[in-house]
Amino acid sequence: MKRIFTAVLMTTALAITGCGEFGEKAAYTPIERKEVSGLPTVLARAEAVEGFVEAPGTVRAASTSVVSSKVMGAVTTLKASEGSFVKKGEVLLTIDDSDISAKIRAAEAGVAEAEAGQKAAEAGRALSEVTYSRYKKLLEEKAVSRQEFDTVETQAKAAALDFERMENSVKRAKAGLSEARAYGSYTRVTSPVTGIVSEKRTDIGSMASPGMPLLIIEGTSSFTLDVSADERLATSLRPGSKVEVIIDNADGLREGVVKESVRAVNTASRTSLIKIAVKGKGLLPGLFGRARIPAGKREALLVPATAVVERGALTGVYTVDAKGLITYRLIRKGPAYGTDVEVLSGLEKGERVVSIGADASDGAILK
Repeated sequence: MKRIFTAVLMTTALAITGCGEFGEKAAYTPIERKEVSGLPTVLARAEAVEGFVEAPGTVRAASTSVVSSKVMGAVTTLKASEGSFVKKGEVLLTIDDSDISAKIRAAEAGVAEAEAGQKAAEAGRALSEVTYSRYKKLLEEKAVSRQEFDTVETQAKAAALDFERMENSVKRAKAGLSEARAYGSYTRVTSPVTGIVSEKRTDIGSMASPGMPLLIIEGTSSFTLDVSADERLATSLRPGSKVEVIIDNADGLREGVVKESVRAVNTASRTSLIKIAVKGKGLLPGLFGRARIPAGKREALLVPATAVVERGALTGVYTVDAKGLITYRLIRKGPAYGTDVEVLSGLEKGERVVSIGADASDGAILK
Protein backbone atom coordinates (compact mmCIF):
# COMPACT_ATOMS: atom_id res chain seq x y z
CA MET A 1 0.00 0.00 0.00
CA LYS A 2 2.85 2.38 0.77
CA ARG A 3 4.46 1.71 -2.62
CA ILE A 4 1.17 2.30 -4.41
CA PHE A 5 0.55 5.60 -2.57
CA THR A 6 4.09 6.80 -3.32
CA ALA A 7 3.64 6.01 -7.02
CA VAL A 8 0.40 7.95 -7.16
CA LEU A 9 2.03 10.99 -5.56
CA MET A 10 4.93 10.86 -8.05
CA THR A 11 2.51 10.57 -11.01
CA THR A 12 0.44 13.50 -9.78
CA ALA A 13 3.55 15.61 -9.23
CA LEU A 14 4.79 14.89 -12.75
CA ALA A 15 1.37 15.81 -14.20
CA ILE A 16 1.29 19.07 -12.30
CA THR A 17 4.83 19.88 -13.36
CA GLY A 18 4.00 19.18 -17.00
CA CYS A 19 0.91 21.37 -16.90
CA GLY A 20 2.86 24.16 -15.31
CA GLU A 21 5.48 24.07 -18.04
CA PHE A 22 2.80 24.02 -20.78
CA GLY A 23 0.81 26.86 -19.18
CA GLU A 24 3.96 28.89 -18.70
CA LYS A 25 4.85 28.55 -22.38
CA ALA A 26 1.26 29.50 -23.46
CA ALA A 27 1.25 32.58 -21.24
CA TYR A 28 4.20 34.03 -23.10
CA THR A 29 3.04 33.15 -26.63
CA PRO A 30 2.52 36.52 -28.38
CA ILE A 31 -0.78 37.13 -30.28
CA GLU A 32 -0.12 38.45 -33.75
CA ARG A 33 -2.74 41.05 -34.75
CA LYS A 34 -3.24 42.60 -38.14
CA GLU A 35 -2.58 46.31 -38.32
CA VAL A 36 -4.90 48.57 -40.30
CA SER A 37 -4.83 52.28 -41.00
CA GLY A 38 -6.96 54.93 -42.61
CA LEU A 39 -10.22 53.96 -40.92
CA PRO A 40 -12.19 57.08 -39.87
CA THR A 41 -13.45 57.08 -36.29
CA VAL A 42 -15.87 59.20 -34.26
CA LEU A 43 -16.87 59.44 -30.63
CA ALA A 44 -20.32 58.33 -29.54
CA ARG A 45 -21.95 61.59 -28.48
CA ALA A 46 -25.00 62.55 -26.46
CA GLU A 47 -27.24 65.22 -28.00
CA ALA A 48 -30.65 66.68 -27.32
CA VAL A 49 -33.12 65.38 -29.90
CA GLU A 50 -36.83 65.81 -30.49
CA GLY A 51 -38.36 62.84 -28.77
CA PHE A 52 -41.23 61.01 -30.38
CA VAL A 53 -43.47 58.03 -30.01
CA GLU A 54 -44.02 55.74 -32.97
CA ALA A 55 -47.71 54.99 -33.54
CA PRO A 56 -48.43 52.06 -35.91
CA GLY A 57 -50.98 52.48 -38.66
CA THR A 58 -52.21 51.36 -42.05
CA VAL A 59 -52.00 53.11 -45.42
CA ARG A 60 -55.47 53.88 -46.76
CA ALA A 61 -56.63 55.41 -50.01
CA ALA A 62 -57.84 58.97 -49.45
CA SER A 63 -60.85 58.19 -51.62
CA THR A 64 -62.83 54.95 -51.75
CA SER A 65 -65.51 54.45 -54.39
CA VAL A 66 -68.37 51.98 -54.13
CA VAL A 67 -69.38 50.93 -57.67
CA SER A 68 -73.02 49.94 -58.16
CA SER A 69 -75.49 49.60 -61.02
CA LYS A 70 -78.26 52.04 -61.95
CA VAL A 71 -80.32 49.36 -63.65
CA MET A 72 -81.48 45.85 -62.81
CA GLY A 73 -80.20 42.89 -64.76
CA ALA A 74 -77.86 39.91 -64.83
CA VAL A 75 -74.10 40.53 -64.99
CA THR A 76 -72.96 39.35 -68.42
CA THR A 77 -69.24 40.21 -68.32
CA LEU A 78 -66.85 41.03 -65.47
CA LYS A 79 -63.54 42.57 -66.50
CA ALA A 80 -62.12 43.41 -63.06
CA SER A 81 -61.02 41.30 -60.12
CA GLU A 82 -59.59 42.00 -56.69
CA GLY A 83 -56.20 43.65 -57.00
CA SER A 84 -56.80 44.85 -60.57
CA PHE A 85 -55.56 48.33 -61.47
CA VAL A 86 -58.27 50.26 -63.33
CA LYS A 87 -58.38 53.68 -64.96
CA LYS A 88 -61.13 56.24 -64.71
CA GLY A 89 -63.80 55.54 -67.35
CA GLU A 90 -62.67 51.95 -67.93
CA VAL A 91 -65.50 49.42 -68.36
CA LEU A 92 -65.60 47.14 -65.32
CA LEU A 93 -68.63 44.97 -66.10
CA THR A 94 -71.70 44.81 -68.31
CA ILE A 95 -75.33 44.01 -67.51
CA ASP A 96 -77.86 42.25 -69.72
CA ASP A 97 -79.41 44.94 -71.94
CA SER A 98 -82.05 42.93 -73.84
CA ASP A 99 -85.00 44.71 -72.16
CA ILE A 100 -83.41 48.13 -72.52
CA SER A 101 -82.52 47.47 -76.17
CA ALA A 102 -86.20 46.71 -76.85
CA LYS A 103 -87.17 49.97 -75.17
CA ILE A 104 -84.64 51.86 -77.26
CA ARG A 105 -86.06 50.38 -80.47
CA ALA A 106 -89.61 51.29 -79.35
CA ALA A 107 -88.46 54.84 -78.55
CA GLU A 108 -86.80 55.15 -81.96
CA ALA A 109 -90.04 54.02 -83.63
CA GLY A 110 -91.96 56.59 -81.56
CA VAL A 111 -89.64 59.35 -82.74
CA ALA A 112 -90.09 58.31 -86.38
CA GLU A 113 -93.87 58.24 -85.99
CA ALA A 114 -93.93 61.64 -84.28
CA GLU A 115 -91.71 63.19 -86.95
CA ALA A 116 -94.03 61.83 -89.68
CA GLY A 117 -97.02 63.34 -87.89
CA GLN A 118 -95.16 66.64 -87.59
CA LYS A 119 -94.54 66.70 -91.34
CA ALA A 120 -98.23 66.06 -92.03
CA ALA A 121 -99.23 68.79 -89.58
CA GLU A 122 -96.77 71.18 -91.18
CA ALA A 123 -98.27 70.53 -94.62
CA GLY A 124 -101.80 71.07 -93.25
CA ARG A 125 -100.72 74.31 -91.58
CA ALA A 126 -99.14 75.58 -94.79
CA LEU A 127 -102.33 74.80 -96.78
CA SER A 128 -104.55 76.48 -94.17
CA GLU A 129 -102.36 79.60 -94.22
CA VAL A 130 -102.65 79.87 -98.02
CA THR A 131 -106.44 79.34 -97.86
CA TYR A 132 -106.75 81.92 -95.10
CA SER A 133 -104.84 84.51 -97.15
CA ARG A 134 -107.01 83.88 -100.23
CA TYR A 135 -110.30 84.09 -98.29
CA LYS A 136 -109.18 87.25 -96.54
CA LYS A 137 -108.66 88.90 -99.91
CA LEU A 138 -112.05 87.61 -101.18
CA LEU A 139 -113.71 88.98 -98.03
CA GLU A 140 -112.23 92.40 -98.70
CA GLU A 141 -113.69 92.18 -102.23
CA LYS A 142 -116.98 90.98 -100.70
CA ALA A 143 -116.77 87.84 -102.80
CA VAL A 144 -117.40 85.54 -99.81
CA SER A 145 -119.55 85.87 -96.77
CA ARG A 146 -118.25 86.60 -93.30
CA GLN A 147 -119.27 83.13 -92.13
CA GLU A 148 -117.25 81.43 -94.84
CA PHE A 149 -114.20 83.52 -93.88
CA ASP A 150 -114.63 82.70 -90.17
CA THR A 151 -114.72 79.00 -90.99
CA VAL A 152 -111.46 79.23 -92.93
CA GLU A 153 -109.86 81.32 -90.18
CA THR A 154 -110.81 78.75 -87.54
CA GLN A 155 -109.37 75.95 -89.68
CA ALA A 156 -106.08 77.88 -89.98
CA LYS A 157 -105.84 78.31 -86.23
CA ALA A 158 -106.61 74.61 -85.68
CA ALA A 159 -103.90 73.63 -88.19
CA ALA A 160 -101.37 75.84 -86.35
CA LEU A 161 -102.30 74.25 -83.01
CA ASP A 162 -102.09 70.78 -84.51
CA PHE A 163 -98.59 71.52 -85.81
CA GLU A 164 -97.52 72.81 -82.39
CA ARG A 165 -98.94 69.68 -80.75
CA MET A 166 -97.04 67.40 -83.15
CA GLU A 167 -93.88 69.45 -82.62
CA ASN A 168 -94.17 68.86 -78.86
CA SER A 169 -94.89 65.20 -79.55
CA VAL A 170 -91.57 64.93 -81.41
CA LYS A 171 -89.77 66.56 -78.47
CA ARG A 172 -91.33 64.09 -76.04
CA ALA A 173 -90.47 61.15 -78.28
CA LYS A 174 -86.85 62.30 -78.57
CA ALA A 175 -86.65 62.82 -74.81
CA GLY A 176 -87.93 59.28 -74.32
CA LEU A 177 -85.31 58.01 -76.76
CA SER A 178 -82.55 59.90 -74.92
CA GLU A 179 -83.74 58.41 -71.63
CA ALA A 180 -83.79 54.91 -73.07
CA ARG A 181 -80.30 55.34 -74.51
CA ALA A 182 -79.09 56.71 -71.15
CA TYR A 183 -80.43 53.62 -69.43
CA GLY A 184 -78.72 51.60 -72.13
CA SER A 185 -75.39 53.22 -71.24
CA TYR A 186 -75.94 52.22 -67.61
CA THR A 187 -75.55 48.58 -68.63
CA ARG A 188 -71.83 49.34 -69.11
CA VAL A 189 -70.53 50.04 -65.59
CA THR A 190 -67.33 52.10 -65.69
CA SER A 191 -64.78 53.05 -63.05
CA PRO A 192 -65.38 56.48 -61.46
CA VAL A 193 -61.71 56.83 -60.44
CA THR A 194 -58.25 55.53 -61.20
CA GLY A 195 -57.34 53.00 -58.54
CA ILE A 196 -57.18 49.41 -57.39
CA VAL A 197 -60.11 47.05 -56.96
CA SER A 198 -59.99 46.11 -53.29
CA GLU A 199 -63.20 44.09 -53.13
CA LYS A 200 -65.43 42.22 -55.61
CA ARG A 201 -69.00 41.48 -54.56
CA THR A 202 -70.50 40.02 -57.73
CA ASP A 203 -69.88 37.37 -60.38
CA ILE A 204 -71.03 36.68 -63.93
CA GLY A 205 -74.66 35.63 -63.86
CA SER A 206 -75.43 37.37 -60.60
CA MET A 207 -78.35 39.79 -60.53
CA ALA A 208 -77.46 43.45 -60.14
CA SER A 209 -79.95 45.96 -58.83
CA PRO A 210 -79.79 49.75 -58.41
CA GLY A 211 -77.70 50.77 -55.40
CA MET A 212 -76.29 47.30 -54.73
CA PRO A 213 -72.47 47.44 -54.30
CA LEU A 214 -70.67 45.46 -56.98
CA LEU A 215 -67.03 46.55 -56.64
CA ILE A 216 -64.99 48.62 -54.17
CA ILE A 217 -62.22 50.75 -55.72
CA GLU A 218 -59.56 52.55 -53.71
CA GLY A 219 -57.98 55.51 -55.45
CA THR A 220 -54.21 55.70 -55.98
CA SER A 221 -53.83 59.43 -56.43
CA SER A 222 -53.58 60.24 -52.70
CA PHE A 223 -53.19 58.28 -49.47
CA THR A 224 -53.46 58.64 -45.71
CA LEU A 225 -51.79 56.76 -42.91
CA ASP A 226 -54.48 56.00 -40.33
CA VAL A 227 -52.89 55.61 -36.89
CA SER A 228 -54.27 55.14 -33.40
CA ALA A 229 -52.45 57.57 -31.12
CA ASP A 230 -52.44 57.66 -27.35
CA GLU A 231 -55.02 60.15 -26.12
CA ARG A 232 -52.33 62.24 -24.41
CA LEU A 233 -50.27 62.55 -27.60
CA ALA A 234 -53.23 62.96 -29.95
CA THR A 235 -54.09 66.30 -28.34
CA SER A 236 -50.80 67.76 -29.66
CA LEU A 237 -51.73 66.99 -33.26
CA ARG A 238 -53.89 69.42 -35.20
CA PRO A 239 -54.85 69.45 -38.88
CA GLY A 240 -51.84 70.83 -40.73
CA SER A 241 -49.25 69.53 -38.24
CA LYS A 242 -46.22 67.93 -39.89
CA VAL A 243 -45.03 64.53 -38.71
CA GLU A 244 -42.50 62.00 -39.96
CA VAL A 245 -43.94 58.85 -41.46
CA ILE A 246 -42.13 55.55 -42.01
CA ILE A 247 -43.43 53.11 -44.64
CA ASP A 248 -41.04 50.15 -44.41
CA ASN A 249 -41.91 48.71 -47.84
CA ALA A 250 -42.01 52.06 -49.66
CA ASP A 251 -38.72 53.95 -49.43
CA GLY A 252 -38.79 54.37 -45.66
CA LEU A 253 -38.99 57.86 -44.10
CA ARG A 254 -41.15 60.61 -45.59
CA GLU A 255 -43.04 63.69 -44.44
CA GLY A 256 -46.72 63.57 -43.57
CA VAL A 257 -49.31 66.22 -42.76
CA VAL A 258 -52.15 65.65 -40.32
CA LYS A 259 -55.33 65.75 -42.37
CA GLU A 260 -57.88 64.87 -39.71
CA SER A 261 -57.82 64.24 -35.99
CA VAL A 262 -60.85 62.38 -34.69
CA ARG A 263 -61.58 63.71 -31.21
CA ALA A 264 -63.49 60.63 -30.12
CA VAL A 265 -61.47 58.31 -27.85
CA ASN A 266 -61.72 54.54 -28.12
CA THR A 267 -62.72 53.44 -24.62
CA ALA A 268 -61.01 50.05 -24.99
CA SER A 269 -57.58 51.19 -26.26
CA ARG A 270 -57.70 54.81 -25.01
CA THR A 271 -56.51 55.99 -28.43
CA SER A 272 -57.76 58.44 -31.03
CA LEU A 273 -57.75 58.03 -34.80
CA ILE A 274 -55.37 60.33 -36.68
CA LYS A 275 -55.41 60.55 -40.49
CA ILE A 276 -52.07 61.68 -41.92
CA ALA A 277 -51.79 62.62 -45.59
CA VAL A 278 -48.70 61.08 -47.21
CA LYS A 279 -47.25 61.35 -50.69
CA GLY A 280 -44.62 59.52 -52.68
CA LYS A 281 -44.05 56.54 -54.89
CA GLY A 282 -44.58 52.95 -53.87
CA LEU A 283 -47.67 53.51 -51.74
CA LEU A 284 -50.47 50.96 -51.83
CA PRO A 285 -53.59 50.56 -49.69
CA GLY A 286 -52.98 48.19 -46.80
CA LEU A 287 -49.25 48.81 -46.29
CA PHE A 288 -48.01 48.97 -42.70
CA GLY A 289 -46.59 52.28 -41.53
CA ARG A 290 -45.58 54.22 -38.44
CA ALA A 291 -46.01 57.86 -37.54
CA ARG A 292 -43.54 59.65 -35.29
CA ILE A 293 -45.60 61.73 -32.88
CA PRO A 294 -43.54 64.47 -31.12
CA ALA A 295 -43.14 63.91 -27.36
CA GLY A 296 -40.71 66.67 -26.30
CA LYS A 297 -36.89 67.04 -26.12
CA ARG A 298 -34.66 64.32 -24.67
CA GLU A 299 -31.00 63.27 -24.69
CA ALA A 300 -29.91 60.48 -27.04
CA LEU A 301 -26.60 58.68 -27.67
CA LEU A 302 -25.83 59.05 -31.39
CA VAL A 303 -23.41 57.50 -33.87
CA PRO A 304 -23.32 57.83 -37.67
CA ALA A 305 -25.69 55.45 -39.44
CA THR A 306 -22.71 54.27 -41.51
CA ALA A 307 -21.04 53.00 -38.32
CA VAL A 308 -23.78 50.45 -37.67
CA VAL A 309 -22.96 47.05 -39.19
CA GLU A 310 -25.59 44.32 -39.61
CA ARG A 311 -24.37 40.74 -39.35
CA GLY A 312 -27.36 38.55 -40.07
CA ALA A 313 -29.67 39.02 -37.10
CA LEU A 314 -26.97 40.88 -35.14
CA THR A 315 -26.53 44.64 -35.00
CA GLY A 316 -23.32 46.24 -33.79
CA VAL A 317 -20.52 48.76 -34.21
CA TYR A 318 -16.74 48.44 -34.35
CA THR A 319 -15.25 50.04 -31.23
CA VAL A 320 -11.62 51.15 -30.86
CA ASP A 321 -10.05 51.03 -27.36
CA ALA A 322 -7.15 53.07 -26.01
CA LYS A 323 -4.61 50.65 -27.52
CA GLY A 324 -6.26 50.80 -30.97
CA LEU A 325 -7.84 47.35 -30.72
CA ILE A 326 -10.88 47.07 -33.01
CA THR A 327 -13.72 44.99 -31.58
CA TYR A 328 -17.23 44.26 -32.87
CA ARG A 329 -19.69 45.34 -30.16
CA LEU A 330 -23.36 44.33 -30.18
CA ILE A 331 -25.78 47.21 -29.67
CA ARG A 332 -29.53 47.84 -29.63
CA LYS A 333 -30.31 50.32 -32.37
CA GLY A 334 -32.92 53.05 -31.95
CA PRO A 335 -34.54 55.48 -34.38
CA ALA A 336 -32.67 57.51 -36.97
CA TYR A 337 -32.12 61.25 -36.70
CA GLY A 338 -30.96 62.51 -40.07
CA THR A 339 -27.65 60.78 -40.85
CA ASP A 340 -27.26 59.54 -37.27
CA VAL A 341 -28.73 56.60 -35.38
CA GLU A 342 -29.55 56.40 -31.70
CA VAL A 343 -27.87 53.65 -29.69
CA LEU A 344 -30.19 52.45 -26.94
CA SER A 345 -27.74 50.06 -25.26
CA GLY A 346 -24.33 48.44 -25.71
CA LEU A 347 -22.28 51.64 -26.01
CA GLU A 348 -21.26 54.48 -23.71
CA LYS A 349 -20.82 58.18 -24.36
CA GLY A 350 -17.28 59.04 -25.51
CA GLU A 351 -16.40 55.59 -26.82
CA ARG A 352 -14.62 55.62 -30.16
CA VAL A 353 -16.21 53.74 -33.07
CA VAL A 354 -15.21 53.23 -36.69
CA SER A 355 -17.56 55.39 -38.73
CA ILE A 356 -17.28 53.48 -42.01
CA GLY A 357 -15.39 50.67 -43.71
CA ALA A 358 -14.58 48.46 -40.70
CA ASP A 359 -15.75 45.16 -42.23
CA ALA A 360 -13.36 42.25 -41.64
CA SER A 361 -11.31 44.38 -39.19
CA ASP A 362 -12.46 42.69 -35.98
CA GLY A 363 -9.44 42.07 -33.73
CA ALA A 364 -7.08 44.29 -35.75
CA ILE A 365 -5.02 47.19 -34.40
CA LEU A 366 -5.76 50.65 -35.78
CA LYS A 367 -2.62 52.67 -36.41
